Amino acid sequence: MQRNQPDQPDQSPQPTAPQGPFGDIFNRFAEHLQAHPEQSLLLSMDDLAGFRCQRGGLCCRNPWVVNFQQDYYDTWHERLRKLVSWEQPVLIRYQDLALAKDAYGFIAKQPDTHLCAFQAPDHSCMIHSRLGEDALPSVCKRYPRDRVRLGGQYLNDTLTSACEHAAAQLDKQADLTFEMLPATQPLQTEQLNLRWGLHQPISLNELLPRLGQILDQVMTTGPDVRQNLMGVALLLAPDAVKMPSPQAWPPLPSHQQRAIKLFLEHSPYTSLFNDFVARNQRLGIPKPHLSLRSRQRLQRFQSQYLLRRLINLDPIGRGNLTVYQYLWLLSFGLLTQSLVLSHRLREGGSEISLRDLVVAVTEWEMMGLQHPSWIYKLQLATWDDATCLQGLLDACGYVLT
Repeated sequence: MQRNQPDQPDQSPQPTAPQGPFGDIFNRFAEHLQAHPEQSLLLSMDDLAGFRCQRGGLCCRNPWVVNFQQDYYDTWHERLRKLVSWEQPVLIRYQDLALAKDAYGFIAKQPDTHLCAFQAPDHSCMIHSRLGEDALPSVCKRYPRDRVRLGGQYLNDTLTSACEHAAAQLDKQADLTFEMLPATQPLQTEQLNLRWGLHQPISLNELLPRLGQILDQVMTTGPDVRQNLMGVALLLAPDAVKMPSPQAWPPLPSHQQRAIKLFLEHSPYTSLFNDFVARNQRLGIPKPHLSLRSRQRLQRFQSQYLLRRLINLDPIGRGNLTVYQYLWLLSFGLLTQSLVLSHRLREGGSEISLRDLVVAVTEWEMMGLQHPSWIYKLQLATWDDATCLQGLLDACGYVLT
C-alpha cells in the first residue's frame, strides 16, 4: 500500500496512542486536517487513473436515467437526432422541475426496454463511435468514476463495480493512495451526518483514526473476507453489544433466521435463492467445494471489493446509515455475490472464473446499491446496533470461503 504523508508532516501532531501503521497514519491525517481546515484528504485506489472505457455497453442497458444540462442540449441535440431514425425526440426536456433535480433533460430509452436510445445492436454507443467521446453527456464521460464527499474534508475517488470492466480490476491488487487537496468548504461536524449507532454521532476527526484501525484489521487478518468483515464488526462493537468470539461464529444458518428472512422478503434474488436452497436440499448437494486456486482468487477479489467499500462510505452519507447498518449492508453484498456464484457453479463445480466473479459483484452493485429500494422497505436506517451485528453474523454464515 502506498502511504503518501500529508503536506507539511512536521507540523502535524503525533498520535497520542500507538496504533497499527494505518491507524497511526490516519490519526495524523485527522490531527492535520483539524489544524488545516483549508485542506481535504483524498483517498483513491491507484488503478483508477489507468481506467479506460471498454465500451461493453452493460451500463447502457440498465434502468438508469442519464441527465444532461442545457448547454449539452443546445450543442448536440440536432446532430444526435440524426443518429436515430425516430420521429419522437431522443433528448427529452424535463417539464416537471421536481423530477429534473437541476437537470435540463434526459436521454430517451428504446421502446419497451431499458436500452439507451443510442445503443447500437452490437451494444456499442452510437454517440461514442460516430461523434467521439467529446459528444457524450458528462454522466457518460465520468461513469464509472465516482467521487464521494463527506463534509468538506473527506473525498474518495472510486470506480463503481456496476461496470463490468471496473469490476474485473478487483482481480488484481491495487494500492491505496492519499493526497491533500484544497478544501471546497470548511469542515462542519453537522455536515457529515455520520453516526456509529443510532444515537452516537461521530466527527471526521473521530472517524479517520478508526478508519485506519479498520484498514489495519483488513490488511492483517488475511484475505478471508468473512474474517475481515467480522473482525471489523468486533473492532467497532460497543460494550453494550455482546459479540461471540470467532470460535463461536455460527455454522451455515437456516433461511428462517432474521437476516436471511429479510433478504428473502426484499432482495431481487429471492427466487434464485429459494430455487438454489430447495434444489440442494432435495439432491443433498453441499456447499461447493472450491479448488485452492478458486478460493485464493475469490478471497483476493472480495478483499479488494471490501477494501473499496470500507473507504467509500457513500451509502452512509447518502442513505443516512450508521456504521453498523453499513456493515450489515456490506455483509448482504457478500451474501448476494456468494449466492450468484453458487448458482453459477451448480453441482460439482470447483473452479471460479473471472467472469463468474464479475457477474456476481456487478449484479449486487446494480440491484443492491444503485437501486436500493428494498433497503428502504425494511427500514434499515432504524435498526439498532445489536440487530445489525446479529444480521451480519447470519449473513456471513453464507459467504463462500
